[in-house]
Amino acid sequence: MRIWQRLVSLAVCSVLLVQLAGCGIILYPERKGQKPGRIDPGVAILDAVGLFFFIIPGVIAFAVDFGTGAIYLPGTADSGTGSQVASDEAGAGGMRVVQVDPALLQEEYIEAVVANHTGKDVDLSAPGVILREARSGEAADLSGERVRM
Repeated sequence: MRIWQRLVSLAVCSVLLVQLAGCGIILYPERKGQKPGRIDPGVAILDAVGLFFFIIPGVIAFAVDFGTGAIYLPGTADSGTGSQVASDEAGAGGMRVVQVDPALLQEEYIEAVVANHTGKDVDLSAPGVILREARSGEAADLSGERVRM
C-alpha cells in the first residue's frame, strides 16, 4: 500500500510540474502584452495537458496565457486594418513612408497623396483628426504600436 501512495504522489507531482511548465507566461515572459495573432501550438498543447489532468489549473493556464498574450506566436499580430499590404512596400504595422516635397504639405495635398496610395478618401479637417509634423527618426505612437518614421 505504501508503494501505491508513492506512485500516486509521483504522478500528481509530475502532472503539476508539466502544468507549471505549460504556462506560456513562464516559458516565454518576453511575450507578455503581445497582441492576438497565431496561437503557438506548443504552449496550447501544454496548457491542454493541464486541462486534461486537472480542469481548474488548465483553465487558469489558458486564461493567463490568453490574457497576457503569451500563447500567441511573436510577429503574427493582426494590424486590425482588415487589409494586407505587401511586405516589400509596407513597414511596421502595414505603414509606409511616402517622400514628398515639404513645401507642398497642405491639407488638400496630403489628402490627395493618402488617397493615391491607399485608394481611400480622407478628411483631415474632420473632428478627431490630429495633424503633426514628424521629424526624421522620430518615434510615433500609432494605434498602440511604436513605429519609427
